[in-house]
Amino acid sequence: MCEASSASAPVTRSIELEKERIDVSRQPASEPLSSREAERAFEEGEIEVTAKSEEPVVEKQAHVVERVNVAKEAERRTETIEETERRRDIEVEREAGTTREPDTTRKP
Repeated sequence: MCEASSASAPVTRSIELEKERIDVSRQPASEPLSSREAERAFEEGEIEVTAKSEEPVVEKQAHVVERVNVAKEAERRTETIEETERRRDIEVEREAGTTREPDTTRKP
């Protein structure tokens, strides 16, 4: 007989998650700009900065961790046994002048 079973247990793990944060600060400055930097400084436009954060996702996935092979082998042997055999023999004597009816229950 081969019997399989499974077991489950709660698991707690610590994982590291990252969260980006954007901080905008202003600082006074007084250095001169080059002519090219001065032209670009007054152009209209947008600057886009994307902040990302991670969220934990719990997922169950089955993995093969072991293979089990089951084989069956048959073996024959001869044994000599001793026991008393019982048998009953019955002898029937017919009386003179009786006829025997044919047996119709047997088939050739």
